Amino acid sequence: MKKNYVILIILIIASAAVSCGVFWYWQENKTLQVIEPIPSTSTGKWTPKPGDIFLPPSLPATTTYSNPAPNTTVQWNGNETLTSDLKLILGYLNTYDSSYSTEGGSFNYYEMGTHSGNKIILAIAPATDPSGPVLSFFEQTSAGYIFMEKMSASSAFYNTDTKQGYVLSSKITSADTTAFYKGIVGPENFTYRGINLEQQYLYPSDLFENYITRQKTVADISITKIDNVPAGDLYLYQQTYAPVTATNTSEKFYIKRYILKLPSSLYTLYNIKYDFFSDNLVPDITWNDGTKNQDTYHQDAHMGGCGNPGSSVISANSVSSLIKSAGTTGKGETIYEFKDANNDLVKFFYDLSGGSMYNQATGQMDKISIDSWFAHHPVVLYKNSLGEYVIFTNDKYGLQAECGKPVIYLYPKKPTNVQVLVGAKISKSEPSYNNGWNVLANPDGTLKTADGKIYDSLFWEGIGNGNYPEISEGFVVPQNELEITIKSQLKKLGLSEKESADFLDFWLAKMPKTPYVRLTWFTNQQLNVLAPLIILPKPDTIIRIFLDFQGLENPIFLPVQHLTSISRRGFTAVEWGGLYKK
Repeated sequence: MKKNYVILIILIIASAAVSCGVFWYWQENKTLQVIEPIPSTSTGKWTPKPGDIFLPPSLPATTTYSNPAPNTTVQWNGNETLTSDLKLILGYLNTYDSSYSTEGGSFNYYEMGTHSGNKIILAIAPATDPSGPVLSFFEQTSAGYIFMEKMSASSAFYNTDTKQGYVLSSKITSADTTAFYKGIVGPENFTYRGINLEQQYLYPSDLFENYITRQKTVADISITKIDNVPAGDLYLYQQTYAPVTATNTSEKFYIKRYILKLPSSLYTLYNIKYDFFSDNLVPDITWNDGTKNQDTYHQDAHMGGCGNPGSSVISANSVSSLIKSAGTTGKGETIYEFKDANNDLVKFFYDLSGGSMYNQATGQMDKISIDSWFAHHPVVLYKNSLGEYVIFTNDKYGLQAECGKPVIYLYPKKPTNVQVLVGAKISKSEPSYNNGWNVLANPDGTLKTADGKIYDSLFWEGIGNGNYPEISEGFVVPQNELEITIKSQLKKLGLSEKESADFLDFWLAKMPKTPYVRLTWFTNQQLNVLAPLIILPKPDTIIRIFLDFQGLENPIFLPVQHLTSISRRGFTAVEWGGLYKK
């Protein structure tokens, strides 16, 4: 019996020695390890240790997409298949509190096709900047997963310099830095029915169905398949725009762009490129009086005071009797303009311009009569090969407006380091934007910057990168009821007394002094398209409101807008703004 005990003790010691040796060897040679299990709650935290996360070979260098040439043929399924959570991306690592977090939304995984016998997986994570969701490709092998770095948003993943980004799982065993699948980006340009379609950036965008779902939040949009082309299925995006002040309801125009649904089920957006319209935005036009055009024009300026919607066109049968020749292009093609200033569309564009022109000497907008404005070719039209009249507006006599003083308040439940990014071309900000704000936010709403300065909100002005919503409803308010009406509506929209007071202090003085004023409020879904807002960590509640207004001499009919508020829960962010016409 005693002998058996001795043998047992020897076996236990030997086993322990082997275990220690294996542990020592693993510690000395490990390259990948992620602490598991992943926190089960949406607010779970994890603090990584050196060497605990997978870093692809070329990270932390930022990957940029400069028209990469697809070089890898794959077999696409034709439609994506949503799978279970593969946990290839574990969460976001905040640069301030150095903690892993699953806050910010779910990660979706899709089976897309195969490459060399490997299953292609697309992972979509919540956006880390206003450009949109984070797309990443992986290949599933018998040994694990390969991170397809060249096609993935590498800059969104963990960076050893900034110590932030998405954390990759230990299920990933290697990275491929060369493959770029054919079928996840469309061609840089192609010709369709005589029109030249082009896009500026070539990089994986998003699933086509996800894009369709987002666009359904915008009124009067239709997306229709119009053809099959060699690169995929071509769709027409069209938003109807009817000026609310127009007396002739047939005088409406359309915002158009083209969408190419690719074999991978991703998509690429296109706009029409006209060869007489140069990169410096000065179209090659000789006016009928023999002078050469020197002014810049835009296709999107009619709604671009605070957004960039795409090409604007009007059907030939709507305006053919209302227009006349204004000049010719370098190839002798006719450029048109409206015959007189009494046309409703002319008045609409004049009102958008604020009845003014840009004075280069003073840098200000000078008031100008509609007849004087009309004499300077403020709105011209070109008939394209599809029989549409494309609308171009003169920048010098067009709308000079921005998203005016959007103000952002942050109310976390405890002092929190917060990063805020806006999808806009920002012209003014306080504190300085510098590619994003990084502040210490306190529950009372005070914000502290790295230099120790204290603010009660973040402020910006600029041009949103997305679509400016159509004005299809709102309120027509007599001048003497304007202040009390706005106060009441701010309360209905969920603003606090302080937030409402700040809004009124800035905007009341800027309201038109006309007998009537049209008020239309944009809320979360519309603003998320116009100027996406990314806040990390993600708030539990986000309230965004934006006021578009117009002075009226006489009341007009307008469907009444229904206003609702969002209940505040947990970490809350609030933003208000309006269209600032200069």
